[in-house]
Amino acid sequence: MLIKGSFIFRGKPEAADSLGSDIIGAVKAHLKTVAVEVFNKYKYAAVQVDSATAEKFLKTDKLDRIASKNDPLNLVKREGSKADIDTSYQALTEIKDYLEIHAPVDGRKLLDRFSFSPFGWSKDTTRYCVAALLTAGEIKLRISGQDFVGPSPSAVEGIKNTVNFNKAGISLRIDDKPTKEQLLKASERLLGLSGESVLPLEQDISRQVLRHFPDMQADYSQLALKLENLEIPGVDRAQSLHERITELLKGDASDSAKTLGSGDCPLYDDIFWARELVKAFDNKIGDLIKSIHEYLKEIPHLPDTGIFIRLKQNTQSDRDELKDYLSMENFYEHYSELQKANRSIKNKVEDASSELRSEMEELLMKERKRIESLPEWSIVGEDERISFGERLDKLEVSCSPDLQGMNKLIGDQLYLSGELSSVESELKKRGAELQKGEIAETREYTFSYLPNEITSFQDIDEIIKHLQELKSLLKRGVKLKVNWKANG
Repeated sequence: MLIKGSFIFRGKPEAADSLGSDIIGAVKAHLKTVAVEVFNKYKYAAVQVDSATAEKFLKTDKLDRIASKNDPLNLVKREGSKADIDTSYQALTEIKDYLEIHAPVDGRKLLDRFSFSPFGWSKDTTRYCVAALLTAGEIKLRISGQDFVGPSPSAVEGIKNTVNFNKAGISLRIDDKPTKEQLLKASERLLGLSGESVLPLEQDISRQVLRHFPDMQADYSQLALKLENLEIPGVDRAQSLHERITELLKGDASDSAKTLGSGDCPLYDDIFWARELVKAFDNKIGDLIKSIHEYLKEIPHLPDTGIFIRLKQNTQSDRDELKDYLSMENFYEHYSELQKANRSIKNKVEDASSELRSEMEELLMKERKRIESLPEWSIVGEDERISFGERLDKLEVSCSPDLQGMNKLIGDQLYLSGELSSVESELKKRGAELQKGEIAETREYTFSYLPNEITSFQDIDEIIKHLQELKSLLKRGVKLKVNWKANG
């Protein structure tokens, strides 16, 4: 009978009947004893977790609020409002010790190792422990040639099930882990940047960066172009900021803690600089700078005469002040000073424009009177005087009270001078022709007012009026062919 036999394990015999009265019971009792020795480390992870536990663990935003069902081994330790992974937990220590010797290893090999003796852990339990180590920043996953050191979406995808995990590479983080001081500093700076508190844990810091920095990346993407178009400092700084945010967001933002936690953090300072710059552009500082640039570029190139010289002199101090402010990367901090100096120049330009317009209007009036006082003006006939007068009427001085208006007046000066000269030249030429008796044309004229009977002085005056008109035409050298037509 088998019950009278012995079990031998590791060279040590044990009577079957000492374990029970029937062979089945004895076998079970013996195997139970053997299992404890063969799988002597099973007790470190003696749970059969759900297949989704690893994924849920990684997706927990705040460790201090993790559900117990998602942390069956109580790997999260809490101290007040703070929570962290207990990396000294024996199951996690066993995995780290294995990786210290054999890393890097693929997920399949790791799962197989801890499913055999002396562990005997379920593969889902091992993945859950690996998820805890990843969250604690103790290990890194390599997926599709890229390393992940925190619970990023890619890392979650790589660990969520056994099929994906089998293809992932796992290794310890040794020299690239952030210090406690860096974690605290990064947490403090993220509070300043986002307005949200974050635990000084690497995965929480990375998660916060992934949540907020894409918006910053979008908000600041056009800064360099705006600064370049406005020809003001900060182009390189804005380009560098955009590149550094892009680099920080690669993968799982795993460098966030070290970057934001460094003693000197240019990225932190540059984000605040960009944030204030965006506010300034939202408040239309770009339009103000365009106006300033117009004055800085156009006024020095105005003619070196009269009103323009005085305008250059009167605006010199304001223009120098504006140049100084626009040479600074923090020019937006001097918004009120920029407005004040720009307004001062604007007022002086308006005054100069008004003065120039009045001066040109006065000159135009003098020139018109001079032309109308020329001897030739009385020599030409009334129709021609009307024609010359209409041409002079079209000459006017008009402009907007700004630099564009002043530049228009500069151009108008040449045009008005040319037109006045043309009118004067044609008038003199016509007068000379008439004085020489040159007949330029023959015109038929019907004398329609010749009454058969004169009954009043008014009738005589009307006849004289028409005769004077004929005389005027003759003075202008017009040969008349008169058709006399009696009226009444």
